[in-house]
Amino acid sequence: MRPQGTLSVYGGEEVSSEDNFPLLFLSPHPDDLALSVGGTLIRLSRAGMKLRAITFFTESLFSPYLKVGDISRTRKEEDSLYFRSLGIEYLQLNLPDTSLRYPDNLLGEGIHEEEHLVSQAMELLSKERPKAVFSPLAIGNHLDHRIVKKAALLSFPSSKLVFYEDLPYASRVNHSGPEGALRCEVDVTDVIDDRERLLTIYRSQIGEEEMELVRRYLFKGTSFVEVLWVYDPSICAELKFPKLI
Repeated sequence: MRPQGTLSVYGGEEVSSEDNFPLLFLSPHPDDLALSVGGTLIRLSRAGMKLRAITFFTESLFSPYLKVGDISRTRKEEDSLYFRSLGIEYLQLNLPDTSLRYPDNLLGEGIHEEEHLVSQAMELLSKERPKAVFSPLAIGNHLDHRIVKKAALLSFPSSKLVFYEDLPYASRVNHSGPEGALRCEVDVTDVIDDRERLLTIYRSQIGEEEMELVRRYLFKGTSFVEVLWVYDPSICAELKFPKLI
């Protein structure tokens, strides 16, 4: 196991996080981005956008589908394969998730965001100079998601923030966007098959039940849609996600 807070980097080389990446995607755990904004990532990657993803909590004892083996290593390898498949630069911060910190309370219910973890996340984010930052909305109130969201809110101006709906939590609970934010719908119908194919990379975490749950949630009558929330509508317009509500 790596020391807490060290980085794993795309390509196996230590790359400075001071490099300028226009679009920064924040993932509490391996699989969160693929579940929540996999179609958006595919569209942006194919459009030639320069993307970076940071996965924060990669040390874990939780896996519904992996019964033997090194869970942390498997989950990080799945995450690496996913981002490599899309040509996305990624970092893994290797923080311990709630299965290690609170094994009897996996969601971290009733626990305030630990300041030392927020600070570690903010220290890394302080070196980033993105044009836009995609952060979890923390639907479902998972502690690790709340920590990442808090670090994003404290690190970047609201005009740069893009919040995504945390799946599969968003399919299970009533929710709304941040106060004052605009809803931006990303049509991912044309990439839904690739979205689902890439989701199968996360075999330790995602099974048929989760796949079907996400598919049903994304389907909005005639198309498959991922929902983002922005304070600055020009972000969606520039990324060619023009449908604002």
